[in-house]
Amino acid sequence: MNEAQMEVYMKQLQDRQHQAQTAASRAQEAGLGADIDFLVFALGGEEFAVPLLEVKSVLALPETTPVPYMPEYYLGIVNLHGQIVSVVDMRMKLKLEVQNTPDTSVVVLESGKTCMGLVVDSINRVLSVKNVKEVEPVKILDVEKTLNGGKI
Repeated sequence: MNEAQMEVYMKQLQDRQHQAQTAASRAQEAGLGADIDFLVFALGGEEFAVPLLEVKSVLALPETTPVPYMPEYYLGIVNLHGQIVSVVDMRMKLKLEVQNTPDTSVVVLESGKTCMGLVVDSINRVLSVKNVKEVEPVKILDVEKTLNGGKI
């Protein structure tokens, strides 16, 4: 994905996030399950998804600053608009084949005070799920508070 395509994609994601926030607020006020949008991405031929509202940004694979004494899958940190973001290669973490292509991207997720970039093979689509009452998080990383998401 080139830089111009990435900018268009980010604008579309921001529009969908705004729509999702509005819809979730209305559903919560009415005591209903919300319609939730998920960002679907590929890792090693499998599809995974995270709630779109937790996606802060999608980046082309950036150059990272290494951090000593970290596991191999921890690529380092990047400066994203003044915020330091840790970047983890999920392919290495899950012991999948690592092959960078033009579609390789970093999904920057933010949940509460936790912000992390996940390297993925590709961004596939936005998936809308109707009348969701609760999403059970899947713990992929060994962190105290996990980001919500899961395998499709």
